[in-house]
Amino acid sequence: MSPECSPTTSKKKTEDLNDLPSASQRSVPLAVAEALEHILEQLNVLTQTVSILEQRLTLTEDKLKDCLENQQKLFSVVQQKS
Repeated sequence: MSPECSPTTSKKKTEDLNDLPSASQRSVPLAVAEALEHILEQLNVLTQTVSILEQRLTLTEDKLKDCLENQQKLFSVVQQKS
């Protein structure tokens, strides 16, 4: 189940909407507030995605570094045998 469809998220959205001021107190239309809330949710998803991608990139860089070091060691051994 995606985070957007979970019961907890739906409950949170309802609670968030209940926290909004009434129509007479509101300077921003409800549709705009809902759109901004949706944008914030999407930004949170993007932030999490970028964080995961950064972790994966770091792991890949570390593995590449290890491979290059091993390659250098192998070249050294081969040159010594020649």
